[in-house]
Amino acid sequence: MDISAVAASALATKNGVLSTLEDLARADPEDEDAKAFIETFGWVKGAWEAAVKKRGMSLPDYEAVRAFKQKSNNSFHDADPSRDASRVLESPAPVPEEMQQYREPLKALLKALTMKQ
Repeated sequence: MDISAVAASALATKNGVLSTLEDLARADPEDEDAKAFIETFGWVKGAWEAAVKKRGMSLPDYEAVRAFKQKSNNSFHDADPSRDASRVLESPAPVPEEMQQYREPLKALLKALTMKQ
């Protein structure tokens, strides 16, 4: 397969570009396969950095924002929303009047959902 076709396919979507950038960041420049990958896709990193700078961000600020996003995504996906919701419903936290009628049924549902089979 033509390397330009591979590159076009890998970079056809935003996720493809981000995945390529992550792979470039992790690539071991001493590894022969990694060297070929860096030679083929290294220009993507330069273009991305130029685009970030053109938008008025410094590269360290951009990297910090990406790290924050990764951390917040991990926190979101590691959370147990049913347990958090149960805690809120069990607390004396005020519930809007129009939602009061749902408090007990929601507590029962969350209890059922969190029961071990």
